[in-house]
Amino acid sequence: MNTRTEPEATGGELDLSAARHGAAHAIAHLHFGVTFGSVGLSPSGWCEVIDPGWAANAQTNARIALAGPCMDLAVDLIEDEGDEPIVVPWLESWRDDVVNQGDGYRDDMVAARGGVANEAAWALALCRTNFDLIDEAAMLLVAAATNVEYLTFAAQLDGRTLAVGPDELEAAYDDFAGGLLALEVIDEAVIEHLASELVK
Repeated sequence: MNTRTEPEATGGELDLSAARHGAAHAIAHLHFGVTFGSVGLSPSGWCEVIDPGWAANAQTNARIALAGPCMDLAVDLIEDEGDEPIVVPWLESWRDDVVNQGDGYRDDMVAARGGVANEAAWALALCRTNFDLIDEAAMLLVAAATNVEYLTFAAQLDGRTLAVGPDELEAAYDDFAGGLLALEVIDEAVIEHLASELVK
């Protein structure tokens, strides 16, 4: 999730795959009743929520932050042909983005503030439960010639998210079962990153 301020829309080309990432963050914001400035292309080229609002509790913020990465993972899991493991390589890439100070998923992992291990399964379940709505939101973003403001986005999509049920949550926990250590390592890397930022 992009926490930098962007006063003007960037416009540009956006494909469905990239738009799903930003749409998942935005739908998570709507699900929790948290506003944001706009959603669309950020200066880094990622589709993100621009000027995100923050909830009063860390659990909600972590779930919102992880919605984008978990949507990307959900798409991969749907397209999986069973040839290779999927979840652990994704988790390793998330950790690498934090450790290597790369772009990628670093901002999302850092915004989760050490809540990856506890909240990734819930975020994945939210994305699966609301996959069609996120796809609809992504198509809205692709069709827009500019970033979509919160009021426009909410007018079309607010109030339509489905709750995460116990079966969906259990399935998501099962997907992460082989990657529990990797989830904890991501949180450790985030804590180290945040500590190093304080020293600067």
